[in-house]
Amino acid sequence: MKKIIAITQVRLGSRRLPGKILKKIGKETALSLHLKRILKSKRLTSVVVATTFEQDIQSVINICNEKDVP
Repeated sequence: MKKIIAITQVRLGSRRLPGKILKKIGKETALSLHLKRILKSKRLTSVVVATTFEQDIQSVINICNEKDVP
């Protein structure tokens, strides 16, 4: 079986909507919803979040840890 890894990029810096990925959509953050949906894929063997060293990035790391996504 082939290994298929999804790499999704997450950053907090944005001119139009800073911190967009941590904004709430209902009861969850946009990042939580994104990861929940991508983890449903039957073809992927793993998912990795690529990010930067920005201020408040620990919030992104915490969400990834909750979902067991490196």
